[in-house]
Amino acid sequence: MDVRSAVRKAKEYIAEAYSDEAIEHVGLEEVDFDDTSITWNVTIGFFPTWQLQGSGGLGNVLTGRSATDWSNRSFKVVKIDARTGEVVSMKIRPVPNVSD
Repeated sequence: MDVRSAVRKAKEYIAEAYSDEAIEHVGLEEVDFDDTSITWNVTIGFFPTWQLQGSGGLGNVLTGRSATDWSNRSFKVVKIDARTGEVVSMKIRPVPNVSD
């Protein structure tokens, strides 16, 4: 399995896993190949629609934040077996707070 196939598989998996929830702005964030386990680790980012609601609300105006800023974005690492093309796992990708 090449990198483009792994990315496509990861995006399809995310779309299926969250099919009952509305997500938007799904995009590739990073890809890593693990030689030891022969897996692709594909990070996909997206905005859950419930976090986008009220994007023009008073709370965001007062804090100066947009509902689509990075602190509202979810990141998942989809691990894919490079030999079989099967998804092995999906985990939360923690992102450090940039304001720290």
